[in-house]
Amino acid sequence: MTKSPKEYISNHRVEYEAPQSTGYLCVEVLPFLKGRKWDEVALAYVHSLRPSCIRVVNGIQVGFSTDDAITWRVTVVIGGGRITNIEQEVEVGLPEGVVHGDALKCALKYGLKSRQVKWHQDATGYTFGSGKIGMCKFTAKSNKAIPFPR
Repeated sequence: MTKSPKEYISNHRVEYEAPQSTGYLCVEVLPFLKGRKWDEVALAYVHSLRPSCIRVVNGIQVGFSTDDAITWRVTVVIGGGRITNIEQEVEVGLPEGVVHGDALKCALKYGLKSRQVKWHQDATGYTFGSGKIGMCKFTAKSNKAIPFPR
């Protein structure tokens, strides 16, 4: 069984225990570099993340960057030579009832026991509609698109 958050409270250290279930998502990192020039100093801080690789894209090209997933890759978005955002693709431990990284984002925003987190549990696939429709899921029981709860 994975340790609870309270079990990591210590004056020195507690041995890390890998989670039983994992997922993937992107998290914003190094927010203090936003607005700074993309230069050797910024690159030095990016190296502190121990990235598997580094991708730097011009803000107008973000939609044209590859849509693959490379764990620990850092993406630096620049505009006019200045940093507008930095994200890292990461592996995360998943609490019970959270089925993947996007559901973990819902747990952060709406709460671990929220209907938004539970909505993901029986999904077999997703689609993204336009306008007010937004994200929908498909389940084994229904071949209709079920909208994300607001």
